[in-house]
Amino acid sequence: MGRCYDFNEYVDRKNSHAEKWNNMISAGAPKNDHSILSMSIADMEFKCCDEILEALKEPISNGVIGYDCPCEKFFSSFIKWQKEKNNWDIKKEWIVPVPGVVPGIANTILHNTKVGDAVIINTPVYPPFFNAITLNDRVVVENPLIELEDKYVIDFDDFEKKIIDNNVKLSVLCNPHNPVGRVWTKEELEKYGKICRKHNVLMISDEIHGDLILKDYKHLPIASLNDDFLYNTVTLTAPSKTFNIAGLA
Repeated sequence: MGRCYDFNEYVDRKNSHAEKWNNMISAGAPKNDHSILSMSIADMEFKCCDEILEALKEPISNGVIGYDCPCEKFFSSFIKWQKEKNNWDIKKEWIVPVPGVVPGIANTILHNTKVGDAVIINTPVYPPFFNAITLNDRVVVENPLIELEDKYVIDFDDFEKKIIDNNVKLSVLCNPHNPVGRVWTKEELEKYGKICRKHNVLMISDEIHGDLILKDYKHLPIASLNDDFLYNTVTLTAPSKTFNIAGLA
């Protein structure tokens, strides 16, 4: 029988150090008005599950909190998770720990493009994507998503044209997409990947929301579709959204 978790318990974080609430209070929001919803920083008001809180006790039990490094369990757990959740067999040597998804995007841009190179994104998209590009003196190329009645889709004709016209060197894919909520289909990902390979465009895939999808949908890491995409993709993910532990990053 599976463990039950209480998602009805409210945790009042307005008088804590929580960034999402501190920003609102600084802007004039009442501290004790529980009718206000914070729609800024993406962390949840649920408590972490007991398993996580219990696991946190071990590394501090000896009283010394120094520089740490990933242990073998770190790698094996991630490999197991990807296999069970996404049916993706990955190798330990593919895994490179980084401080976060956005720093990972910025580092990939720095090491694989030059100043003035163009990077394409599918807008509207998570705002730090813009900063990771412009603050590193690269050029943002926007491929606006098309809004249909019930969903957003990628304008692939515009995507390929923008790549050609701007000599794009790198793309940043949000998979699943933040903020429009699309879980891209296999057909969409294959079309996206083939266009990038055709024009020698390196792909970054932000997959941090890959576990937070509705039951009728399936997340597909674009790098898992074939070897051609695998060796042309830097996949970035983290447990922070899935388990609400962003403060541990």
